Amino acid sequence: MTGVQTCALPIFKTADNEFYAQGADYTTCAHIEEPHYCFYARDVKVIPQDKAITRPAVLNIGDVPVAALPYFILPIERKRRSGFLTPSFGGNPGSGGYLDNIGYYYVPNDYVDFTVAGRVQEFQDYVVTGASRYALKYWLNGGLSARYSLGGGFGMRNNEWALNYSHEQNLTPDRTFTLSGRGSLVSTSSFYSRFSQDTTELLNQKINANLSLSRRFERINAGANLVWNRDQNLQSGLIGEDLPSLHFSLPTRAVIPFKPAIGEGKTDAEP
Repeated sequence: MTGVQTCALPIFKTADNEFYAQGADYTTCAHIEEPHYCFYARDVKVIPQDKAITRPAVLNIGDVPVAALPYFILPIERKRRSGFLTPSFGGNPGSGGYLDNIGYYYVPNDYVDFTVAGRVQEFQDYVVTGASRYALKYWLNGGLSARYSLGGGFGMRNNEWALNYSHEQNLTPDRTFTLSGRGSLVSTSSFYSRFSQDTTELLNQKINANLSLSRRFERINAGANLVWNRDQNLQSGLIGEDLPSLHFSLPTRAVIPFKPAIGEGKTDAEP
């Protein structure tokens, strides 16, 4: 839920349909009347269906300012558009408080996008996320997300990472030769419990990653698959990995093709 609060000063509208306000708060907290955190701006300019420009942008935790920027641009256009991400604040008893989603979203064209974001957790764990989604009709689609953490005290650093991917691709125009796969990889079995806020990841006991190269031979109605598969148990830390294996399937058929004799199968009524 998102709320915007303004003080008693009026909101002005220009002939270009732009809005100006003073003393506004922006928050994604569910408690709009008394938010746990918000961004305060002395001056706000809103361009409908485009963006909101604020100056300065002050992050308040409760009534305490903790960070500030000279100005900040919030994209409000419904279409995909490059711009800075909206940071969020939260926490839990296990990992403490965090400031998340500090980064930038980049859209170079209609086929791909990129996101780079960071998380600061208890001012001693830092997680950087890089993600991309891509799609080209009839040819490929998928996404890649990588997280790299720099955690621990200054005297002891633990570098950990996690990778999620999905990919579907036609390698030939007739779609008989394809590459596909999806899965998750982590450097340590404790990565999700330490750095993730996603419920699905926190409840995962086992993760899997796979990749498949497939080829269909339509002329003989057969198929071949080259498959790689990897399983990781997050409780025991055990990893099971299958070397790339080749599978070939061919429907059952007669070893010696049977050809009926001349005239066999005809009825007496047939000439």
